[in-house]
Amino acid sequence: MGEPYHHGDLPRAIIAAGRAELRLSTSPAALSIRALARRVGVSAAAPYRHFPDRAALLSAIAAAGYRDAAARLSPGAGAAVVGRVWARFLVEEPALATLMVTVTPEGELAVAVREWLGAVASALELEEGGDPVALLQHAVGVWAGVHGLTSLREGGYLAGFDAWLLPDPATLAERIAGG
Repeated sequence: MGEPYHHGDLPRAIIAAGRAELRLSTSPAALSIRALARRVGVSAAAPYRHFPDRAALLSAIAAAGYRDAAARLSPGAGAAVVGRVWARFLVEEPALATLMVTVTPEGELAVAVREWLGAVASALELEEGGDPVALLQHAVGVWAGVHGLTSLREGGYLAGFDAWLLPDPATLAERIAGG
């Protein structure tokens, strides 16, 4: 059992426990509200005061993941940094990353996705200039390209290729942003 919850912010404690469980798991399907309540030392009913159902909890965990990823970027950091940040996130927290791209982005999660894309656009702004439409297109392209490349690598789909033949995520991000 994790550290007992005594006071403070129960939603944050449950989300943190969910992320910790995801680090130990290969799939978001293993998360249960009851187990997370036990992990933080509250009754099984306590989390339902903040998360009406499992879907709401998963959405909140995914939103926290996007916000964490966005916090790793700084304005003007550039496409290579975006590529490294997202690729590292996918490799270090694969179950969370899976959750983040499989939960329907509604409500708080939709806001968090927009915040992530805003952080990506801000990181690209110095390289891309001020056209907001082009900036958003490049932000989406960089995110999608790095996500695809990293997912294919981690899934073993590119295992038959020598590593030097494939772009690293930072290089791919720079190519997409520059294109």
